[in-house]
Amino acid sequence: MSPDAPALLLDQNLPPSLARRLGEAGIAATHVSARGLATASDEQLVDHARDREEVLVTHDLDFARILATSNAAKPSVIVLRLRSPTPNALAHAIVSTVPRLVAELHQGALVVVEDSAVRIRSLPVVAITE
Repeated sequence: MSPDAPALLLDQNLPPSLARRLGEAGIAATHVSARGLATASDEQLVDHARDREEVLVTHDLDFARILATSNAAKPSVIVLRLRSPTPNALAHAIVSTVPRLVAELHQGALVVVEDSAVRIRSLPVVAITE
């Protein structure tokens, strides 16, 4: 794991044990519940991750909407869209994705990780006008 990899903030919809699994793989990760943010709003989590320069990891597509409507360049968000989101599958998806995207995650990116693809969009999200 690259020492330059950003720390991850795991959303409430991910298992707290995932932080430990990622740590064992060399990726710094903290679950929102460990910070007393289990009931925080999505907007509060975005602000918290931005202030700490962390990457927010979630299943929740609402974070993409928040980034798009706020024209925010940070924080980076990884949205996990796996068919079978077991703890092992989640850990594997993150461990295989984060090291390849260190530069993009530091710059500001919306990353969607699916079973067969990884889609990356630079932040801020720019609306396409006709």
